[in-house]
Amino acid sequence: AVYGRFAPAHHIVLRRITVQNLFGDDEPSGRVAAEALADGIRLRHAAAVWVIDSRIRQTSRGGIDGLAVHGGCFVGNVIAEIGGGPALSAAGGSLDLTFDGNTWVDVESVRLGGTTSRSTDHWSAEPPGSSLHYGYEGRRIVVRNNVLLDPRQGGFVFLGCQDCAAVNNTVLFRVGFDVGQGGGDSVRELDSRFAHDGVDSACLAADGETVLTVDDCWGAGAYPPELVAMVGPDGMSRALPNARNTLANNVFLSPAGIWSLDRPPYLHPEPAHERGFTLADYNLWWNGPSPLMDPGDDTWLAEGPHSSFAAADANLALPNIGVSFDAAQIDVRAVLRAGLRPGRHGLLSASGFSRVPGFAPHDGASEVRPDPPSLGAFEP
Repeated sequence: AVYGRFAPAHHIVLRRITVQNLFGDDEPSGRVAAEALADGIRLRHAAAVWVIDSRIRQTSRGGIDGLAVHGGCFVGNVIAEIGGGPALSAAGGSLDLTFDGNTWVDVESVRLGGTTSRSTDHWSAEPPGSSLHYGYEGRRIVVRNNVLLDPRQGGFVFLGCQDCAAVNNTVLFRVGFDVGQGGGDSVRELDSRFAHDGVDSACLAADGETVLTVDDCWGAGAYPPELVAMVGPDGMSRALPNARNTLANNVFLSPAGIWSLDRPPYLHPEPAHERGFTLADYNLWWNGPSPLMDPGDDTWLAEGPHSSFAAADANLALPNIGVSFDAAQIDVRAVLRAGLRPGRHGLLSASGFSRVPGFAPHDGASEVRPDPPSLGAFEP
């Protein structure tokens, strides 16, 4: 990546690769490594990317880390037991990405957008002067038909994402999940900003001291005014809010009942930050023996009329919600599908809505979805 210029690696296909055990010799595993240094796949300024049927496990940082990725499909992958980073991050001006039919187990989170990306890595597809130029971390990111188990620090985390969608996913916190890791919430929203550390050094003349002009510095200058609110290497950009996002047809499950007023299933930790959902509907939340009730003080997600907080004895018709498996199993996706595929006469069946942004007429096992579709990743 070159600051101020977009010359991406492009038309990349990674199919059926395995990335695992990326951690120091002095660490017991990637999952608990003290130093979060290694991602499974790292993309910087890339376009037309496909990652298909691959496995990433036991890396000390994240799974797939994308900055300024324009156009990509990530399908049928398993990312499990990773350390101090998210299963995926689509940030730095990433655009038009789809994550479909993936399985994420024991990961930090799944980030739609990103947090404080370096502006030297960012590339905005929109022309200077437009409202969206340097205006978001991720845009038109679709996360659908995926299974997310035991995310440790937030499930789907929207960070400066705009026109993004999380649709027909199944999120499960299994019995025994450690709530002391800082998570337990299924959905989280936060603004982001770009850090412009490194911009000055990227635009220094050969003497290492003279800051180059806009004309010399790839047409961007050291501190482009559309990005930088405060000149200087330690400053931050203007806020990059969430906007026009969709949360629909998802199933959020906590059989042990970990959610409460003190640990809500939806977290908006900074009141001054924007709430980005224009559509949040057709979702089902089940808290096991402790049924949920919205406190009515605007701290929880404002759900549409078709969403529900299911009762303790709700007929979910899930064959094995306590599914037990080893993340190293080759057939882990098939095992999870068998456990989380709903019955035809339960609450999940035919309870969704097909005309929501990001919806696809297939489920997480590539089977045809009827209309109306079921909630969650799989059809009966």
